[in-house]
Amino acid sequence: MSSFARSRSGIGSTGSRAGAPDKSYAEKKAGALAAKNTVVLSIDELERIKGMCSQTNEAQDYQTMRTNERKELHHLSQARVSKWPNTIQAEREKKEYERIKKLEDDEVSIRIQTTLSTLFLYQNKPIFCE
Repeated sequence: MSSFARSRSGIGSTGSRAGAPDKSYAEKKAGALAAKNTVVLSIDELERIKGMCSQTNEAQDYQTMRTNERKELHHLSQARVSKWPNTIQAEREKKEYERIKKLEDDEVSIRIQTTLSTLFLYQNKPIFCE
């Protein structure tokens, strides 16, 4: 017998006892209401309780959400702008880089000139032998 035929005939089903029909929704609801510590709340009552338990109100939650969204958009914008070469900040960084590079190049050229002049002096100095 196929699994489809077994499920249709009720053989081997685990949902209910053999021969007993499943409980209807109303019966299940009545059983749940009869159980201990069970309460049925409307959506309005649930929202009211949530509001009482919450530390903030809806306006504060909305403002917090908007502030966070603006911060995320600002960071995204700053990340995009940081790659642009034609901004004032990029021009400042470029000038600073060029200034530092020029200073380093000047220092290297001075060291080379000093080294060359020192070598030249030692080459022209007579060596004394005793």
